Amino acid sequence: MKAIIPFSGLFAATVAIFLVDSHKSLSPGPSADSALTNALLAQLVLASSVTPVTAVDIEPVRPTHTAIVVNTLWYLSLVISLICAVLATMVQDWLKESAVEDVRPSVATIERHGLTRLYSHTALERSRLDHLPTCVVGLMHSAVALFLIGLSLYLFPLHSTPGFAVAIASGLGALFYGLVSVAPLIDQEGPYYTPLSYILSVAFYSSAVLIASTLMYIVNVCAAAKDWISNKHVAFGDLDPRQVFMFLGDPALSVRIIGPLCHWVLRSRSMEELDELLERAFEPLQGRPVLAGRALAFLATRMRAYLLKHPEAMRYLSRCLLSLEYQSVCDFFIRLRSSRAVMERLVAVFQNIDSVFAAVGAMRFLQMLVSAESHVDNQSQAHSNQDHRWRYMEPVLAAFPAFAKQVGEQADKALRQRDPVLHTAVASFRWTLIQSLGAVEGEPCTAEQPGFLAKTSVHSMLITLESVESLRMRTASATDHPQLETLLQDSSTDPRLELSTRNALTLLDCVQLCDWQPGDWHKPDLNYLRKGMPSMWEWPRLYGCHGSGTSPLASKTLRELLSQDRVKVSMQRSSATLVPDALRLEPVAIHALRDLASVVAPLTPEFAAKGQARELDNALTPSENSSVDVVPKTTYIA
Repeated sequence: MKAIIPFSGLFAATVAIFLVDSHKSLSPGPSADSALTNALLAQLVLASSVTPVTAVDIEPVRPTHTAIVVNTLWYLSLVISLICAVLATMVQDWLKESAVEDVRPSVATIERHGLTRLYSHTALERSRLDHLPTCVVGLMHSAVALFLIGLSLYLFPLHSTPGFAVAIASGLGALFYGLVSVAPLIDQEGPYYTPLSYILSVAFYSSAVLIASTLMYIVNVCAAAKDWISNKHVAFGDLDPRQVFMFLGDPALSVRIIGPLCHWVLRSRSMEELDELLERAFEPLQGRPVLAGRALAFLATRMRAYLLKHPEAMRYLSRCLLSLEYQSVCDFFIRLRSSRAVMERLVAVFQNIDSVFAAVGAMRFLQMLVSAESHVDNQSQAHSNQDHRWRYMEPVLAAFPAFAKQVGEQADKALRQRDPVLHTAVASFRWTLIQSLGAVEGEPCTAEQPGFLAKTSVHSMLITLESVESLRMRTASATDHPQLETLLQDSSTDPRLELSTRNALTLLDCVQLCDWQPGDWHKPDLNYLRKGMPSMWEWPRLYGCHGSGTSPLASKTLRELLSQDRVKVSMQRSSATLVPDALRLEPVAIHALRDLASVVAPLTPEFAAKGQARELDNALTPSENSSVDVVPKTTYIA
């Protein structure tokens, strides 16, 4: 408001200067008076003459149409600019009263002063005083527009060249103003807007509400008519338009649903698909905020030193704000691991892990650092057989044993708090290592062979995690290797199947220790793997054994997990609809348990006699008479 007052004053003075000259075109000037005098003298001469002569008509002097329009526009511009100056002073005075109340009187208590401030700000919001400055600016813009239009019309009769120049410049300014006004409808986070933007937003959302309400009412009428025909009963209550009134109070919902709704109408989809569409549209927008693109580039450029100096900031970014589904985030981590100096400073991220959240953030940061890829980076990885990814990871690998020990301590703390978030992060990171192990081609055995560095680095991290008691993986079958080193050194078999099953079982066991509470374990890899990469729950599709073969016995951990009453009840397909919601496991857990049960031998009656119910045998096995240690394995369907 302080800037609008001098601007309106200067602008009013400018308009007044033009009006000093233009207002003369509205009234007869000296030339018009002399013309009238000459006409009167001519009539007197004619009257005294003997010879009859036609009388001279005296035309009244009238201003031109252009002069009227120009002066009207300029006078309006002058009046509007003066009104803006007055309104600006008034708004400034009103806001000054609110600013004065910021100082607490000595006789008022803090509580009383706080309530007074609350009431004052509530009154300001109720009176929409915050919108009045925008209205004043909009009026000032309209005054400038009126002046420019009048200036163009004023110059054309004098000479076309300056008239065209002013008209073209004014048109370009109007075009730029219009683009800036439309910008908030395209990019709501951008800084560009004008007072006209609010009017355009109201018009846009009002149109969206009208179209969405009309389409929804048409769909309701069609569905009602179809229901009348099928039931042979007409219920006019189905035509009540109040069913679509919800859109009138939520314009944002109308904008979200109008596109899918038009698509459904044009494609003539089924009513079931319409129900799914509406259910998805009415769900509240979820998901954490993501820092990517130019915002991440801005942060990395201007706060690079701060991020490297404060490891807690890097942990928080990795845990809460970054997602590898965006290529810009992948590029950010690739640039980090491509510098030896940066990697040496990033070791601080894995030190002084004093909380569960710090452990999760550091683990997620390491996971993103390992799995980030790009098209250019993939070419380097293919040439070096994944060694390029681990070229400067030596400082991190050296600090990893101490980091894993601290994570283990925090994992015990998280379990005592019934929180599986840290075990979810560890399982997801272990899944990333399993995927990285599969990316190494061949069996490099010496340091000169490409892929040896990547293979040994992955083995080192897996073995280090296994050495921590609270992070150790459970065995899924009786034939699983008790020592992870033995499994990784065995080149005759692919270790990824056993690693995947044990990793999945370990996470499920931790989740059941936390009473199957909902959390990140439903989608443990969301935001932390590249877009399109399989999740850790999809291991059967990648490594599951299909066809006939033999299956080992289930391990004690898996048998105890499958024998729990809640698990048995949830996994029985025949009674799925009869299980109370409080007892039924999440679908993700049920599918994961069935996947684990598919790679081991079915539970035998001997196991049931030891406390495992026969119903679980019926749910998981094709036969109840299996009693041998190794039985034919059924075909697994992912």
